[in-house]
Amino acid sequence: MRTRTPDRPERTVPDYLSSVSDLMSALLFIFIITLAVFALRLAEARRNMEQAEAALTSATSVRILLLEAIRRELAKRGIDVEIEFEHGILRLTDRAIRFPRGEAVPYPDHHAHVGAVARVLRDVLSCYAHGRSTPALDGLPPPPAAPFCLPPAPFPDPPRCEEAIPGVRVDTVLIEGHTDNVPLVANPRYKDNLDLSAGRAAEVYRMMTSCEPDLASLVNKQGAPILNVAGYGESRPLDPKRPDADVNRRIDLRFLMESPRPRKRDAPPVPQRVLKATERAVNER
Repeated sequence: MRTRTPDRPERTVPDYLSSVSDLMSALLFIFIITLAVFALRLAEARRNMEQAEAALTSATSVRILLLEAIRRELAKRGIDVEIEFEHGILRLTDRAIRFPRGEAVPYPDHHAHVGAVARVLRDVLSCYAHGRSTPALDGLPPPPAAPFCLPPAPFPDPPRCEEAIPGVRVDTVLIEGHTDNVPLVANPRYKDNLDLSAGRAAEVYRMMTSCEPDLASLVNKQGAPILNVAGYGESRPLDPKRPDADVNRRIDLRFLMESPRPRKRDAPPVPQRVLKATERAVNER
C-alpha cells in the first residue's frame, strides 16, 4: 500500500534581477536629468561669458576711440601727446606740459597748453559722462578766466557723440603727476618727490577747472566727479635708464571705464568702425 506524500508548498524565489534592473533604470534616469541640467547651465555660462566679452570689447573699443578723438583735437592745436592704448593713458609729454625741476607749476609758455587740454577734455568727455552736477555757483557770474585760457565757448548741449556707444561710459579720469629722481633740497612747500608729484597733478587740475568749470561738473554713474588727481613721485619713470631726465617730469591722463555689463541679447552689435579702430590701435603697439 502506497503512502501519499503531502504536497509541499512552492518556494517563492525573490526576483533580484528585476529589482536590479529597476534600480539601474532609476539611476540612469537621474543621470540623464543631471546631465541635461549641467548642459543647460554650461550653455548659459558660455552665453554669459560671450556677452561679457562683447561688453568688455565695447568698453575697450570706446576708450580707444575716446583717446584718439582727444589726440586728434589736440594735434589741431599743435599739442603733441602719446597714447598707451592698453592702459588707457594719454601722456602729456614734456613737449605738451613741461615742469621746471622741483616745481609744481608748468613753464609759463605751456600754460596755454593746459587751457587747450581742458577745452578738449570738456567737449569730448561730455559724450562719455553720465551727466553733470549742479555747480555750487550756478546762476552767479563765473570767475574771470586766466589769460592762458581759451576764449569762452558754450558747453556742447547736446554734445556730438557720433562715436559713443550707448551704455559705455567713463568712470574716472586721473590726472597723474610724475617727477624725476632728483631729491628735493630745502623746498619749503614739498617734502619729497611724492609730495611734489601730487602737487603737480593738483595744480594742473586747478588750472584746467579754472579755465573750464564745466569740466569739473561731469559725473559718473555714482554721481561722483569724473576728474580726479593722483601722484606717483619718481616711481614710474618714462625713461628708466635716465631717471633724472626731463621727460620723467610729466602729467599722464588715465581713463578708467565703468565695469562692463553683459549686453542684452537684443542689443545692437558693436559697430564695425569701432572694432576696426580697436584692431588698428592694437596693431600700432
